[in-house]
Amino acid sequence: MDVLAMHPEVLVAVLDLNMPGMSGTELAIAIRAQRPQVRILILSMFHDHASVAEVLEAGCAGYVLKTSTKSELTLAIREVAAGHNYFSGEVGATMLQNLQLSGLRERPQEPRANELTNREREILQLIAREYSNSHIAETLFISERTVETHRKNILTKTNSKSVVGLIQYAMRHKLIG
Repeated sequence: MDVLAMHPEVLVAVLDLNMPGMSGTELAIAIRAQRPQVRILILSMFHDHASVAEVLEAGCAGYVLKTSTKSELTLAIREVAAGHNYFSGEVGATMLQNLQLSGLRERPQEPRANELTNREREILQLIAREYSNSHIAETLFISERTVETHRKNILTKTNSKSVVGLIQYAMRHKLIG
């Protein structure tokens, strides 16, 4: 931090992820708190999920592996100084895996179309044709109350809130044309 105080012209700080006394991400957070205009580029041997996530959470603008070529490091510094982000290919791949994994965890699992019974599929197809509950009951020779029960079950199983949601579900699962 003292070095940055003596050099206000610095645009990019290149930090090692593993340093004695303080980690690169801890120093990055401290720098960003005092000099938010300074962009941080992390240099490390590691590109595991935890390290990449830690660097991103610290607000760093780039992450380059120590195995990178001199020309890649130069390019990374120039990109970060220009206000862009730069991540080595291996780091980018790890970021993509993290994003895919977090997307799988956060997104509620959508029910599969085969979780609907045959009768529920029939009713869903009739709903898509704009049949009323009474018309569905008449067509399938069941009571209107049974249609209402099936309709509630279909809404629950498909995580839908309305007829529009049901139609979207039916189209995604190719239950209607």
